[in-house]
Amino acid sequence: MADVDFTKLKVLIVDDDQFYRGILKRLLLQVGVRMIAEAENGETALTSITRLKPDAVLCDIEMEPVNGIEVLRRVRTSDTPQVADTPIVMVTSHATSDLVKQAVENQASGYLVKPVSLTDIQKRLTVAVQTRRAV
Repeated sequence: MADVDFTKLKVLIVDDDQFYRGILKRLLLQVGVRMIAEAENGETALTSITRLKPDAVLCDIEMEPVNGIEVLRRVRTSDTPQVADTPIVMVTSHATSDLVKQAVENQASGYLVKPVSLTDIQKRLTVAVQTRRAV
C-alpha cells in the first residue's frame, strides 16, 4: 500500500468528551494532519460530515443523543455517495463483541480501542483512506 499524505487529509473527530477530543487532535497533529474539525455529539457529527465532507472520521461509539453506531448507520445510508462512502473509524473504551459486530455490520472502516496510540491512529487512518480511494 502506498503512503498517505496526512498533511492533505481533512479529519473530523466526534467525541462527547472534550478532553479526549483534545488527545485525538494532538495525535492527528503528530502524524501530520492539519485540517481537523470537531463535533461534540452524533447529531452535530451528521451535520458536519454532510457539510465538510471529511476524508475520514474518528467517531466515539458511546454518545448521547445519537451514538456512534447510529452515526455510522445514517452515513452509510445517505443518498449522497460522497457522504455514504466517508471512511469512519470507530473509537471506544469498550471493545465488546457486540459493539464490534455492530460496527462491522454497519461497514465501519476501522476500530480503535481507547487509549489510542500514535501508531494505531496512523495505521487505521491509512487503511481507511486507502480503502475509500480504491472504491
